[in-house]
Amino acid sequence: MSTKCIRFLLLLLLLLLLVFLTPRFDRTPDISTPFTSFLGLPQYTTKARFYKAFNNIFGKIGRNASGEVLFALIKSKCLPILLYGIEACPTNSADLQSLQFTMNKILFKILGAMGKEMFREISKCFGINPLKEVISARRDKFLKRYCALDHLCQLLHDKH
Repeated sequence: MSTKCIRFLLLLLLLLLLVFLTPRFDRTPDISTPFTSFLGLPQYTTKARFYKAFNNIFGKIGRNASGEVLFALIKSKCLPILLYGIEACPTNSADLQSLQFTMNKILFKILGAMGKEMFREISKCFGINPLKEVISARRDKFLKRYCALDHLCQLLHDKH
């Protein structure tokens, strides 16, 4: 087994230990995350935390702020909650659709009811990309960092 595989398995084992040993006081049975299908763990409250963050922001500023400010706050404060750690785990199409539905739900709350094309255009204007693209970019960045770390470990190993 290569060192890269061993390192990945150790990282996965560490993730499993952290998940099992971290106390969870706020379990919500009807909310799932991408980790559920991959790790077979109890369902988490990622979406509930995402909605809570959004409702806090939207409740404070509401429709008083411009669209640019509201969407910038969503991208910087809410999306990281929804996408935390997703780049390290494989996702299937059901996971991606579930996450996109979650994002669409808050965007519809802000923008109101409209056609799909108009919704996509407005989202694009404000810099809200489809989550499939966002997750893909995050995964690419994660893999580049992982490969760089692997390369650095290999260099350090070769020196000794």
